[in-house]
Amino acid sequence: MLSDLGPEWDRRVVGDRVAWRHDTSGLVFRLVPGGTFRMGLSDAEVGELHVIAAGSEADGGVELLLKHIEEMRPVRSVTVGPFLMARYPLTVAQVRH
Repeated sequence: MLSDLGPEWDRRVVGDRVAWRHDTSGLVFRLVPGGTFRMGLSDAEVGELHVIAAGSEADGGVELLLKHIEEMRPVRSVTVGPFLMARYPLTVAQVRH
């Protein structure tokens, strides 16, 4: 993946770690390694949300979660490949550039 970046990318060390600088924009990116993780809500988590919603500490956010709970189920394995992420947050203008 990183070998496909093209000539406008410069590999360098920034803060004792490898980074990639995009020459045109000057933005610095770090590698986020790929991996597999579990995504979704388990039965225990769903039960806990129902307990919270029934309690006095519930707010509108819990109700919203419960409204869309089936979109967050079942628990499943998700694999994401490696990717570059900007070292600092970007502005809309930087992304458009």
